[in-house]
Amino acid sequence: PVEAQSAAQAGVGAFAGECLLLLWIGRKYYGAAVIAALRGGRDEDQRAVATYMRALLIGAGAMVAMLVTLGAPLFHAALAVLLLLGFMLVLARMVAEAGIPFVQTPTGCFLTEVLFSLTGVALPATALAPLMLVGAGLMSDTRENLLPYAVQAEYLGDRAGVPRRRLSALMLLVAATGAAACTAMVVWIFYSGDHIPDSWPLSTLSRDNLQPLADVVDGRPPADSPWAAYGIGMAVVGAVGIARMMFAWWPLHPLGAIVVPSASTAFIWFSFFIGWLVKIAVMRYGGVGLYQRLRPFAIGLIVGEALVAAVFLVIGMALRWAGVNLPQLPHFLPG
Repeated sequence: PVEAQSAAQAGVGAFAGECLLLLWIGRKYYGAAVIAALRGGRDEDQRAVATYMRALLIGAGAMVAMLVTLGAPLFHAALAVLLLLGFMLVLARMVAEAGIPFVQTPTGCFLTEVLFSLTGVALPATALAPLMLVGAGLMSDTRENLLPYAVQAEYLGDRAGVPRRRLSALMLLVAATGAAACTAMVVWIFYSGDHIPDSWPLSTLSRDNLQPLADVVDGRPPADSPWAAYGIGMAVVGAVGIARMMFAWWPLHPLGAIVVPSASTAFIWFSFFIGWLVKIAVMRYGGVGLYQRLRPFAIGLIVGEALVAAVFLVIGMALRWAGVNLPQLPHFLPG
């Protein structure tokens, strides 16, 4: 039967289809990067790419080794890491190509559920629990993601002429500092009992990550197979993506099928619609020249909204510390 979750499962198939399209389009580049990482690069650009590819391979291998050490089978651990990397690749593409600041995986079908639909739940709970950590800790109701930010930083650094290795070292430092600060803040907030009364993170952890393990322990059979929905989503994205590459007049973009199943779409769809109408009108009646002249104005709108959110954030923090309770303040991102 078709249920509400079927849309999210079709969205997962759309993610898979887009990931395969990206890998196919960039197959020569990715293949050359892997070869350079294993054999060494011939020129400066290849050597630079080889360094990052080695870091990726070593990091992915370390994640697999950690999961195996915790009790997961080797094949399942490798599959979990590949799923994570595939999701992140598509999310990064969404930001780089569409400029979407708020990216999510399909709401209602998170990585842990996808992983268990591939591996099955016949293994003991002790072998499945480490796999659940990947989805619960790194890809559960994501809002902001590290890889899309890294893509933007790399692009801006390249335009500014910043040496790549120096920029990479700075990005690693920022990521490590941010992770440490966030960990300390989360521990302090939750143990102080002064956190936001939002039950969604706990319900997500329970329903989408721990519940499959509880079903294994209790001997309950898994839910209906999601493979039909996966196939529909993958077929739609594949057809739209191939048509977009073959026909210049094709109006649809495969990223649309990826954005729709996320909860954020309910908040941002009208902004996208207005932006699309304005772009169509500008290109039709003003051409590329007017489009280029209006870009600073559009960037100003984005920066202005971010500044308004930042100002209200500071005001809200100051008033909260002063003991003043305020109604809902404006948000830069939905939710």
